[in-house]
Amino acid sequence: DSEGVKTGYCFSFDLSRTIMSGDLDRIRTHVIECGEINSVNESLEDSCRYLYDQLNALISASNSEMAKDKNPNLLRIVIKSFGSALWGSHNSEGDLFILRTLHAIKGLLRSSFAVCLVTFPVTLYSNSFCTKVEQVCDVVFKLESFSDSIVKVSDAFAEFDGLFHIKKLA
Repeated sequence: DSEGVKTGYCFSFDLSRTIMSGDLDRIRTHVIECGEINSVNESLEDSCRYLYDQLNALISASNSEMAKDKNPNLLRIVIKSFGSALWGSHNSEGDLFILRTLHAIKGLLRSSFAVCLVTFPVTLYSNSFCTKVEQVCDVVFKLESFSDSIVKVSDAFAEFDGLFHIKKLA
């Protein structure tokens, strides 16, 4: 380590290394489950508005904490299965709310000390809509499981469970 510069798991990426439990305890995370949102709202539009309001309050509180903290730590937000049936009823108008909400979340994150991972059920939507969702996002990746594969997997991949496809890096 050079003076004033620390190297750690945030500065390198090594899947063979295990993160120490003390490091995990310091990570600030917030997971948003679709059941949590749906219990309050019935429609996808209401769910999207509620999600935005919840994230806005969370990020505002996080930013004020970060200003006071001597050792700042990013807030990591996870939104599970955004746009799935559990978020509310689907229609073409609902698709627009999904895109607007993702764009609004992106705006919130630009002025914050936070990152957000959104999982999205691509099998429920058309390819053209999924392309629109990908355009709104900064980074897009796809996980492909070998257990779901119709085609026989090569023996070279026998020790792996699937593939990690990077579709977009901003």
